Amino acid sequence: MENVNYFFGENTYGDKVKVATNGVDWFSKIYKYNGYAMAWTKWEKLENEEHPQIFLNSFKEPAIKWGWNELKGFYNNRIRLPKN
Repeated sequence: MENVNYFFGENTYGDKVKVATNGVDWFSKIYKYNGYAMAWTKWEKLENEEHPQIFLNSFKEPAIKWGWNELKGFYNNRIRLPKN
């Protein structure tokens, strides 16, 4: 299993969001109501125009800008991203 950069936080509307990259492709998913209960959606591949830039925040930690918010970065090798 490959290592990925993983980012977690909230989008502009207050929804919990996960964003991950395997170094080539970017994926995201949202925690929302699916008709039965609150749950995470499937990983969706982001288009090239939507790729965020990784930067170091004021605490010298990796982060990305997602809407108006900043998602904190983690190094996680346990996430399974879709193969394309």
